[in-house]
Amino acid sequence: MRIAHHRYVVVAATAAAILALADIPAGAQTASAAAAVPSSASADTTELAGLAESYLQQRADMLTTSPPTARAAIAHVRATRSMAARTQNDLVALAEKGKRYKEVDGGYTRAQVDVKVDDTTVDGGTATLQLTEHTRLRLPFTPQEVEEGAPEFEEPRSRTP
Repeated sequence: MRIAHHRYVVVAATAAAILALADIPAGAQTASAAAAVPSSASADTTELAGLAESYLQQRADMLTTSPPTARAAIAHVRATRSMAARTQNDLVALAEKGKRYKEVDGGYTRAQVDVKVDDTTVDGGTATLQLTEHTRLRLPFTPQEVEEGAPEFEEPRSRTP
């Protein structure tokens, strides 16, 4: 069995590249200055967080025992053409890793990703979100095995600047 880790992901470069497609008003400022942020910027932040969550969910789904195809997964993520190509390669690699996990110990049956926006910075037409990702990768144990002490899921975490 793999050792469970906890995963905090602060998404800046990758998510910003994917999420840069959104049109943020030039007058918008950081989310921490909520009183100064126009309501449309808050809506944009919500939309960007949803796009980030979708992207991270697709990544987590690729590790499961029934992953979508990389082509189908990337179709759900809004990205530039070059970012889509890099993302597709990344998703293929994650699917391969998921297959290895399945061979070793049954793999993950399902993934659940939740995202919390920690900070938002808008500079001109570029928005950068700092997020905390909470992912649960469900293990293939029966309810009886979980009751007997087997873990129900793993929550991998890592910190990135």
